[in-house]
Amino acid sequence: MGPDGRAFTPGDGPTEGLADLEYSLSPTELQQLRRSIRSSLGLGATALDSPAQLEGALATIVRSLGGRGNPSVHRSPATLLAPEYWHVRIDGSDPTTIAALAALIQRDTIARGQLA
Repeated sequence: MGPDGRAFTPGDGPTEGLADLEYSLSPTELQQLRRSIRSSLGLGATALDSPAQLEGALATIVRSLGGRGNPSVHRSPATLLAPEYWHVRIDGSDPTTIAALAALIQRDTIARGQLA
């Protein structure tokens, strides 16, 4: 997010040090990420059970840290031969966003403005 509250788009400002992050999460990993996000944002029992809700929560975390990146979340439904997976992608992530997402994935919480 820029200082004006707009999401960064490709071509906004310098891109040095930015990376695209992508995770594929099993249902168990997704549950842990949801718990970390709810704890970090003080959401209590909010389910975050749709891709749109999870995407919005990730965008809130990026914004609250003053980070940079555009999250998107997609769900791959279970089939006979493959389990359900959720795909989390954050395009144009800066080092702050990269560290925050890594901490969330590692079961930590993020305090507003800093890593907990």
